[in-house]
Amino acid sequence: MSGNLLEVAIPSTVFAAEASIRALFHLAISGGGGLLCHGAGICFDGFAAVALGPSGAGKSTLARLSRESGATLLSDEIVGLDPEGAAYGTPFCSDLDLGSDVLSSPLGSLLFLKKGGTESVEKLSPATALKLLLRQTHRPLLAENRSSLLLQRALVLVQRVGAWELTFRKDPAVGPFLRRWMNHQRAQPKSFSSLRVFQ
Repeated sequence: MSGNLLEVAIPSTVFAAEASIRALFHLAISGGGGLLCHGAGICFDGFAAVALGPSGAGKSTLARLSRESGATLLSDEIVGLDPEGAAYGTPFCSDLDLGSDVLSSPLGSLLFLKKGGTESVEKLSPATALKLLLRQTHRPLLAENRSSLLLQRALVLVQRVGAWELTFRKDPAVGPFLRRWMNHQRAQPKSFSSLRVFQ
């Protein structure tokens, strides 16, 4: 890395080439003031919810079930987040049928995934959300310590868009549930904090 130039040596393997492209996306997003996160970007009606969680949390399942309900996807694996309130898609996906549909979308909310027996959404405190978000955020590529900058960007993002825990089943009902919740949350951002079931 020298200034704005990233030099890479790409061995003749698919995974090595992908790692180099990921590094370029990381530099582009972080260089623009954003965060690159391990999450699924799901868009309903022109706004995105970014669902975050470790491998196995259900990001791809949620993305697939949401798409079946009319959602478009930014990615089911890696999403760029701008603290000013935008989400960006990437070409990375866990399965070929979950590729990106849109390049960017206004960011409506951050969701942290939990598997359960029914769909519900619960508001998280900023402190809890910040801790969970940092666990799913790619660390700076540059040699110098930029942890404080990463923390600042994550905090601004959490405060700007809010964060919730989404409990859901592996069931087609989660797509319509998420769409209704996102629309409700956008319509009443100051008074709405949690939702159990929409009938």
